[in-house]
Amino acid sequence: MKFFLAILLCILFINCKSNHNNKLYASELKLTENLADFTSKMTEKDTIKIAVKLDMEWWTRRDEILITKKSNEIQLQTTIKEDTSFTMKNHIRTTKLAEKTIANSDYSFEKHFTQKINEQKGM
Repeated sequence: MKFFLAILLCILFINCKSNHNNKLYASELKLTENLADFTSKMTEKDTIKIAVKLDMEWWTRRDEILITKKSNEIQLQTTIKEDTSFTMKNHIRTTKLAEKTIANSDYSFEKHFTQKINEQKGM
């Protein structure tokens, strides 16, 4: 009986060994350099997260947009986190909006960002 348990443990130990290559993915996307056409530089492994915290007296809200790429289309997933108590008790309600897919063949999505940055520089 001990012999069978020893064999079983050896088989389990051998099968549990992993030969996976656990390299972390390092993106080559540089938004500071490629803002005007970053979706063309993105790979399907890249994810861009834009988070905005909106506070006003007794009201607080946090909007998050995840930008990913799949099959040469840009996918946007928006999450809204909002304090619904208006008493600063942090009763946070989370709402995920429907995912939006953009073909973006004319880089109009990036033009929005570059336009806003240029407006800020002009101030």
